[in-house]
Amino acid sequence: MKSMCSLGPAVFVLAFVILNGPSVAGPLNQEVLTSQSSIESKCRAAVRAELKGPSCGQVVYVWHGPDDPCYFGTFQQPYYTDKVIQCVARGGPGRAAR
Repeated sequence: MKSMCSLGPAVFVLAFVILNGPSVAGPLNQEVLTSQSSIESKCRAAVRAELKGPSCGQVVYVWHGPDDPCYFGTFQQPYYTDKVIQCVARGGPGRAAR
């Protein structure tokens, strides 16, 4: 009978994971730009589109790694980061430099 007492919490956790799968699963492979995205996210997507092409224009973050065409490698990362910082300092994508 003691084993039945330890089964209850396990069933609860399993049910929670099954019912809330997407929220428990962790990050997706890409974060996509939405209308509620921050200025930084909009700048990341704009710079990624400028440097990697329009097909990467809605992608904010890439977790795939080198296999993803929208991924910035180790040597490209500082340039990408500088461009994002400049975009945020201007007030967002499409804003003229001050």
